[in-house]
Amino acid sequence: MKKVRLYLLVYDITNARVYRKLYKILDSYVYQRIEKSVLELTLTDMDLVRLRRQLGKLFPDDEEKIILIPVCRDDQSKVRVYGAVCRESVSEPDFVML
Repeated sequence: MKKVRLYLLVYDITNARVYRKLYKILDSYVYQRIEKSVLELTLTDMDLVRLRRQLGKLFPDDEEKIILIPVCRDDQSKVRVYGAVCRESVSEPDFVML
């Protein structure tokens, strides 16, 4: 069984082209949107290496910003959510083309 770890991905992106490319990359990973620009990702060690490489190519300059934060298992149990939360799973499309 592969060891997986939880990460928070936080971004500040103003360029629509970069935004679309980011989500095209993320489509190959398991994630949930927490807020508009905050995602939870579940990654294996190999996924992490691949994602870091992809993000490095996507964000070569300082115009846009993305932060990838590891969350240890102990801290996962300490997370408390207050108020409304956008727990939308993005792995399934919002619509289907017929």
